[in-house]
Amino acid sequence: MRDVLSDTSGAGEAATELHTYLVRGNALKACAKAYKDRWDGTYDGTRTLNYPQLARRLGDRHTGVGFDQLMVLKPSTDPDAFRAYQIYNADGSEAQQCGNGARAVAWWIVEQLRQSPPFVLDSPSGSVRVDALNGQLCLSLGKPQFAPEAIPLRRAHTQLRYSVRVAGQMHELYSLSIGNPHAVLEVENLAEAPVQRLGSALQQHADFPERVNVGFAQILAVDHLALRVYERGVGETLACGSGACAAVVSLIRAGKLARAVRVDLPGGTLQVLWPDDAAAVQLAGPVAHVFDAQLSLRADEFAVPQQVRT
Repeated sequence: MRDVLSDTSGAGEAATELHTYLVRGNALKACAKAYKDRWDGTYDGTRTLNYPQLARRLGDRHTGVGFDQLMVLKPSTDPDAFRAYQIYNADGSEAQQCGNGARAVAWWIVEQLRQSPPFVLDSPSGSVRVDALNGQLCLSLGKPQFAPEAIPLRRAHTQLRYSVRVAGQMHELYSLSIGNPHAVLEVENLAEAPVQRLGSALQQHADFPERVNVGFAQILAVDHLALRVYERGVGETLACGSGACAAVVSLIRAGKLARAVRVDLPGGTLQVLWPDDAAAVQLAGPVAHVFDAQLSLRADEFAVPQQVRT
């Protein structure tokens, strides 16, 4: 890890501080000073960073640091938002939302910038409100979207459940957007669920033109759910905040869960609240700071120089 973070070959300058948080099993990187000491959207006034390349190098669990998402803080164009963030999966692809990643960003803002909640973050899928709840941070991730075109899902009409054919077999699933696309399958035995095989097939299914995060949910009680998630751009993950929200919302709509639910994932436990059908879904859970590091950039981790507006 020391070589990955301090190697200066092809770079010659330390670019940013990497702040790492464990968020219910996800090692999510908040690239907090991605713009050196600037907040004008560039690294040094002229150059921007090649975040897909950076995410691929650092996200590799064998040769990099290893994480599910790289969270990049940036200035917000929304006057009501304290900061904005972008999300890059470990394979370099961009994501519209990441509940656990947003909690890592919010925690860094509270710890490092001394900004107390409530405050608002600007995400690729819209505003995220951050509040304090019982010593933890609770994030409002917006209202779930069920229309097929909002997910997106190649269907003509909104339904409670959809049938999707995989390898000649039909599967019943819920689908919705929590700022990013989700499919949820209810299973009787989570330990035996075909997460790798079926999750991988559904994640890249033609019915989901932007791919999809696939959750496998087992109801333990009306207020208790067990969940595993196959995440696009990552694979099976130890925890997925937006996936937990998607599973709870889907099963509330089906009349199977209460409005406040404990969700157990392989990496730990989250709390999801959906007060009513017109409300934003809320996500809460613990965050643990893992380490900070100085990161040196390689030449291919700078984007093509561009003209910067002043």
